[in-house]
Amino acid sequence: MPASATMTAPRTFRSEAALAAAVDAAFAEELAAALADPAPDRPSIVLPDAETLIRQAAIATGPCPPDPREPSGGDQLLTKASVFTLRAA
Repeated sequence: MPASATMTAPRTFRSEAALAAAVDAAFAEELAAALADPAPDRPSIVLPDAETLIRQAAIATGPCPPDPREPSGGDQLLTKASVFTLRAA
């Protein structure tokens, strides 16, 4: 909907209050019955606890694995030297 458009009541109602009253009257019986019913028709949803959900989703928990070891400057120098040696051979 464009930003310039505004929400207005249909022309059959003189105001938004008249529209709201008509809607309330139309659904008053259904609303009263729904609010008076202590046990609704639909069962309540019971979710399992977090540990069960994590296990069912196969989520790995626990400490993180260690970061891979970064070679030191001397190790990098030895690696490059061995590559040159192999190429020379």
